[in-house]
Amino acid sequence: MKYESPGSKILFMIERVANRHDNTTEILVRHYKCLVVDPYAVNLIDDGPRKGQARLSFYSAFITNAAYELYKAGNVDNIILFSDASFGDETKSTGDLMKQALTASRKDQQSVPEDRIVLFDDKNLNSTPSQVKRLAEYFKQNGINPEEVLYLTWDYHMERVRNHLEGYNLGVKTFSAVKVHKHFSPDFNLNKLDEVLPYEAIEKMEGFRRKLSRFDKKGYIPLILKPVLGGSFTLDNQREGEQLRFMYMSGRKRLQEVTANR
Repeated sequence: MKYESPGSKILFMIERVANRHDNTTEILVRHYKCLVVDPYAVNLIDDGPRKGQARLSFYSAFITNAAYELYKAGNVDNIILFSDASFGDETKSTGDLMKQALTASRKDQQSVPEDRIVLFDDKNLNSTPSQVKRLAEYFKQNGINPEEVLYLTWDYHMERVRNHLEGYNLGVKTFSAVKVHKHFSPDFNLNKLDEVLPYEAIEKMEGFRRKLSRFDKKGYIPLILKPVLGGSFTLDNQREGEQLRFMYMSGRKRLQEVTANR
């Protein structure tokens, strides 16, 4: 069984406690003009007839389902998605697949109409700073009041999102996708989620970026380094027994890994 240090789990618990000032009932009793859905990459199917085709990562699928619950409950009018193309033009982007999932026919339930979804399909929207910058431009162009907007994200990423929103003077409320699931599905097993998520690896990926965003609130440094580091990454989980191993690699490397085994 993979070892997860107590420190990494403590950091996640601190993050959750820090977000409790946004009371769930207080947030979800309100109505929002727009819901911004944070993208968490696509991955590639490893085998079978659809091998090599894109699918939503666990983190993207989880947050997409949370977005659907908010729309179905009448909390939001419109949903904003970002392209976040993990594999460039080789496959569908995260935003493409999120939109596909939201608009898909559902048994005995309404899907989200296409005209209720805004998809920013710019090719370079694969980092939080670039996404928030594009959001600021859209709000200005369309006269949208940031206070009428809810930004849905994962807890581990929330501080960084807030820092970049502050950098662009966007007073948008952020909210946890986990809390959405817990609110609409009271039997949702949060303890089980805590047991299986690869906290240590996630924190290793996010920790430095979070610290950097505290003073580089507009994300200039990641944008400058993008040509060197590469802009497209995939993140997901891979099951190892009862635990999940965190996958985080460049889209190019992942594409080569899957196609090499065809």
